[in-house]
Amino acid sequence: MKNQNHLFYTLLIACLSASNQSVTSGNLQSTININDYNLVWQDEFDGNTLNTAKWNYRAENTIRNYATVSRNTIAMDGQGHVVISVTKDSNGTYYVGELGTQGLFETTYGYFECRAKMNSQLGPHVAFWLQSPTMSTVGDPAVNGTEIDVFEYHRKTPTTLYHNLHWNGYGVDHQTIGKQFTWSGIDSGYHTFGLLWTKDSYTFFVDGVQTWQTTTAVSRRSEYLILSTELTGWGGTFTSSTFPDNLTVDYVRVYKPKDVSTAATFPQRLSTLQIQPNLVKKGELVTISALGNTEKSSLSVYTIAGNPVKTFDVTPDINSQIKINTTEMTSGVYIIRYNNQLGKLVIR
Repeated sequence: MKNQNHLFYTLLIACLSASNQSVTSGNLQSTININDYNLVWQDEFDGNTLNTAKWNYRAENTIRNYATVSRNTIAMDGQGHVVISVTKDSNGTYYVGELGTQGLFETTYGYFECRAKMNSQLGPHVAFWLQSPTMSTVGDPAVNGTEIDVFEYHRKTPTTLYHNLHWNGYGVDHQTIGKQFTWSGIDSGYHTFGLLWTKDSYTFFVDGVQTWQTTTAVSRRSEYLILSTELTGWGGTFTSSTFPDNLTVDYVRVYKPKDVSTAATFPQRLSTLQIQPNLVKKGELVTISALGNTEKSSLSVYTIAGNPVKTFDVTPDINSQIKINTTEMTSGVYIIRYNNQLGKLVIR
């Protein structure tokens, strides 16, 4: 297990150092004290097999510009990393890879961080981003969601990083805003990339230093995580590059604030949301009765103190039941809210 205090020490050093790389602006939050947050989701990429309870192989077999998306580009290195490559086969066909948490972990707000080493060849670009299932709907990004690119990088500009937002789909109504800036040393070694997402703003961090803040197109709906490699031409000409070219990810972590002022409050006597069983071992399935409802709705999970853990969209099955997999939940007592009904779930 990697050191989960890494974020705290990175931010502490960044605050104490006189950094000439900071590109901060505005009066929003510029530092994060990890002691004010709970770690609610993580993958340290330990072991030799990808945890498919946490990640989906995304967009498989689709052609994206110059490459085909394939799970064969994704591997664990057995040293605590997942490696997502751009490859070229003997026929000259290029392949890229994508991992996503859609349907497995989707959430609203929090601090999101990954630690990764960038690719080394001209052509590919690599990214860690959040996406909404309804981002392609034109209208209000608070309702439909926003593509939030925590970082994008390519070797055409080897010392430059990018943060970008996209909303209103990818057609004629598409809108975007972003920040690009020089970051010395980004072309070698591991670096951390963070996003603090609140209901009013996005704040971006690199190596613990605030790099951009904006209140534009703030999503207020649940979104999922994506790690990806691409070959679109944005990263430059790649015909003379050497493949495979790799994005190496050390960890991905998601935190939620402990601040009691933002915690939900519940009555002493909970309403009778039917949860069976309500005392389980971690990893067991839990069934929630939707009380005759078969429409898509939101289900929220809180700690007993009222701190949000996750919120995601669910659609009951034909028996008006919802299944929850507790694999990614730690031992403890949780409050489940669905359609204004409340119930308690205990995980041993």
